[in-house]
Amino acid sequence: MTGTWLRVALVLIGLAATSVASNAETVVLRGGTLYASADAAALPDAVIVISDGVISAVGKSGEVAVPSDARVIDCSGKTVVAGFWNSHVHFTERVWRNAGAAPAAVLTQHMQEMLTRWGFTTVWDLGSDPNNTLPLRKRIAAGEVAGPTILLAG
Repeated sequence: MTGTWLRVALVLIGLAATSVASNAETVVLRGGTLYASADAAALPDAVIVISDGVISAVGKSGEVAVPSDARVIDCSGKTVVAGFWNSHVHFTERVWRNAGAAPAAVLTQHMQEMLTRWGFTTVWDLGSDPNNTLPLRKRIAAGEVAGPTILLAG
């Protein structure tokens, strides 16, 4: 269950990153149908509360308190998903070289530019140097670098 909400958090943070990060405000997505994971039942008329860039509450409308100072985004008739998968990526740019020792901030920034700002929570690397990709994946799993789950082919 924690993994599901973590995926939801990544997408919602990506969607609201500009306003949440710059204004440190509370944002509420209200009224949409939430698909928290591929195997979870849809939650119609959902309310998602994001405070200072972190999901603080998720539930059905009427069951989740909406803070009075929140910026409410009406998602009625819309679908909110936990995250997207990118099934064809390569970590071959210069920034990914020596990913085991490169500064975490630099890797996180490039990861955001390349993937997470678009809502990707899982990616398939189809041919990068595993000497770079495996340490990068390990640093993401440890929470040192913010990024999606990386799966490798081959």
